[in-house]
Amino acid sequence: MIKNLIVSLLLILPAFMETAGKAKKDVKGIITVITYDKTGKQMHKGYGFFISDKGNALSAYEFFNGASRAEIVDSRGKKWNVKRIQGASDIYDIVKFSTDCEKSEALPLASATTPKGSTVTRFMSDGKGGLVTVEANVVDNKTYDKLAYYTLSSKADNQSIGTPVLDAKGKVIGVMQKNAEKDLTKCFAIDIAVEKLLATSAISAGLSSLNSIYIPKQLPSDTSQAASYLYLLSKNAQDTVSYLTALADFRATFPELPTAYVEHAAFAAGQKNFTEAEADYNEAFKAVKNQAEVHYNFSKLLYRLNLYKSYEKYKDWDLNKALDEAKQAYSISPLPIYKLQQGDCYYALKQYQEAFNAYQELNSTPFASAQTFYYAAKSREMWDNDTTAVLALLDSTMARFKEPYQRDAGPFLLQRAQIRSKYGKYREAAIDYDAYEKLFGTKNLNDNFFYMKEQTDLAAGLYPWALSDIEKALAIRPDEYLYVVEKAMLQLRVGNLEEAIFGANQALKLDPEGADAYKILGIAYGQQKGKKNEALNYLRKAKELGDPQVDEWIEKLK
Repeated sequence: MIKNLIVSLLLILPAFMETAGKAKKDVKGIITVITYDKTGKQMHKGYGFFISDKGNALSAYEFFNGASRAEIVDSRGKKWNVKRIQGASDIYDIVKFSTDCEKSEALPLASATTPKGSTVTRFMSDGKGGLVTVEANVVDNKTYDKLAYYTLSSKADNQSIGTPVLDAKGKVIGVMQKNAEKDLTKCFAIDIAVEKLLATSAISAGLSSLNSIYIPKQLPSDTSQAASYLYLLSKNAQDTVSYLTALADFRATFPELPTAYVEHAAFAAGQKNFTEAEADYNEAFKAVKNQAEVHYNFSKLLYRLNLYKSYEKYKDWDLNKALDEAKQAYSISPLPIYKLQQGDCYYALKQYQEAFNAYQELNSTPFASAQTFYYAAKSREMWDNDTTAVLALLDSTMARFKEPYQRDAGPFLLQRAQIRSKYGKYREAAIDYDAYEKLFGTKNLNDNFFYMKEQTDLAAGLYPWALSDIEKALAIRPDEYLYVVEKAMLQLRVGNLEEAIFGANQALKLDPEGADAYKILGIAYGQQKGKKNEALNYLRKAKELGDPQVDEWIEKLK
């Protein structure tokens, strides 16, 4: 019997020694991760592991959330800096990152789900700052969103989250997760396949999971994705370091494209660092293949700068140079967008006829749009104020939209209403205002809009419309003297004398020195029998307060 036992042990021993040997070797791929906040204070210290021989690694997202810097310590005790975050998931509590370790001992990754009942190796804290290997069985491997979620028959140990779980061949099948359950006799690991899901794309710039990590992110490898990522990052970045690092990465990766030069120049100019912005464009003119785009973007930068009243001219960076850059772009590549930029520069320079010609040139091309017709209308208005031409161009603007109008037509509809009113086309203007109100909804418009609309209704003789609109303005600001007295005046116009008198008295409660209110009272009482003296007193009070128009009414009542 003893002989049989010895034979059995001899058979088992080689397998045991192989497993133990692999576990020991695999520890070399495990790293210690240390993260720091923006003040340099240590936030977390935990584990991770290399997944490539070029220093890429995985760890727990929890360690990196809110971190501004991180470093790792490999199995040889050497420190390396975390360079870029390559992907992150707060749901799976996983982060992937690169380091400045150019040659690392990576752990091989399993390509298939490990079956239930399999024996695996995991790592646990030894209580002394190190790790020990522990064997466990796969109790469950349920799949969620195409990822296996392993339940292991091993005591939970939240100090080892981020460490790998190895199969019998020493390949990583999963990453240890924090145990949120009360049952501490089991532990959990997420499928290593999650690593493939961790990558940056254009939308990454808007993800809170990534934006909560202040370490620079890996730029998407695809050109269009990288460019979109930069744009979104400029709107969502929580810190300038991440944004500027992304710009530098883009420039290094795609030196022949204008994006990084242009964006960095815009950033520098926004900081009033014009010397640096100029250097960006000088470099762009040397490196970028599409020179037309460089001239065009330079023109846009100069144009925007000169629209700010606070801008103090740097060298020859004025609107004339902006126009010249737009012309150079167009001479290299006659694209409509470059002609549009010329028109904008002409308009800013108050060269309205030239601006009109530029916009009209576009209006005869497939590039014509509501914007180009509207810009032409505004230029014509400023150039020679040809009423017929301006109104025709505004009609062409609205013709670019299909009826019933959608909200994108709203700004142009409002502009046409205002210009129609300015040119005395009150009924047409009133119709536009009404269409605008229906488009956006009464509750979404302010009192100023309804007062402006009421004034147009009044000029058009549309008194019921005017009364309705001034009541809408009052519903928003019931204590506004102007609106109260305006409603009283409208009641007077339509012959509602009692309502006019009531409204005028309400107005005087808001402003006891309101000349208009006294005039309304004077005119209203003047139309009632036996109220002549009261009417004259009110009219004289209005004159005393500075209204010269009441003299005619005073003479009529004498």
